[in-house]
Amino acid sequence: MSPLKYFFSIVILSLLFGCGDEELLPIVYPECTITFPEFEPFSRCSDDPVFPGLYCEIEDGGEEYLLEKSRTFIPQFCLDEGLLLPYVNDSKEIIELEITKTRHSRGARVNVINSIECPIESQYYGFCITGETIKVVLENDEKNIVYEIDVSTTLQDNEKTFSDQLIIEREIADREYVSDMIIILDRRQSSQNSSSSLEFTSTIVLNGRTFLNVYSDQLFGSMVYYNKDYGLIGFEYQNELWVLQNF
Repeated sequence: MSPLKYFFSIVILSLLFGCGDEELLPIVYPECTITFPEFEPFSRCSDDPVFPGLYCEIEDGGEEYLLEKSRTFIPQFCLDEGLLLPYVNDSKEIIELEITKTRHSRGARVNVINSIECPIESQYYGFCITGETIKVVLENDEKNIVYEIDVSTTLQDNEKTFSDQLIIEREIADREYVSDMIIILDRRQSSQNSSSSLEFTSTIVLNGRTFLNVYSDQLFGSMVYYNKDYGLIGFEYQNELWVLQNF
């Protein structure tokens, strides 16, 4: 091979490898610490406003907020609303999910405690805590994709206990959602467990990109992938896997 041909061969190979590297640039999120808003202490527990008179009594369990380590499990909350996150399939086609809402709030959670009876048979005994929720919503209107990701203090059914949970919900009809993933981030004093189908992998390759410490689940038939570093890193849509890329 002549020196000139050799030179051009090196240039072409460099361009090819350079393009490959560019496609797999690291995904970089801004540094972010989610702290609890400076709310004045008070209870939000009260009678159910939708069904007044449903409870004969509501026991106020006080204010119970997320542990600091639990707040670190929703990194996409730290990104700007309106940002478009690119997800690609194996054919390098792109679906963009827009961050349409981020919210950090507190509110009441009320449980029915069946083991405690009320004087009136049609009423229930309630147990309430004022808890914390961190939410981010990812959407693509054109393809009718909506994911809601919540980290919150959640009461255990029929118990006076709670845990820190991460839940990924997917909209399947107008304002109708199913849970694709439930992770118990900390059981606190409850006996709650993550879903039995939840899997954890220390290293996984999704459409050519390597991710660490990944949770995966498909509670309602659609696989989702999630980790603490980037949030929702992959999801199934029309029988294809779509994976988060750099942006």
